[in-house]
Amino acid sequence: MDIVKLVHFLRICEENNISKAAQGLFITQQGLSKSIISLEHELKVPLFYRTPEGMLLTKYGEAIKDHAESIVAAEAGM
Repeated sequence: MDIVKLVHFLRICEENNISKAAQGLFITQQGLSKSIISLEHELKVPLFYRTPEGMLLTKYGEAIKDHAESIVAAEAGM
């Protein structure tokens, strides 16, 4: 797991939409999707429900969101 994947995860949490998150991160939607799928495989849990209305956090996604925010904030402070 790396900090970039956590940043990607948090951006989707903010936007609830992979297309908007990708635009804000200046990467392709496919690249962002691959990053999240990779993170889900590493953690062995689904982080989002993919719905026509957008991306919704699963209970696992909710559980790691605060931790991800702390890690990203600590990394930014260095």
